[in-house]
Amino acid sequence: MEAAEIMTNMEHLSHLTLARAFLKVKRIVVTESIKIDPSW
Repeated sequence: MEAAEIMTNMEHLSHLTLARAFLKVKRIVVTESIKIDPSW
């Protein structure tokens, strides 16, 4: 495996991890907002 290939794979993995973390945070924020404001 070439170094460039490894770097690309690492970047791709980190992007996926970031996206997953972002979605998790977003879901928590939405849930908290609904708890605070029941009129949603």
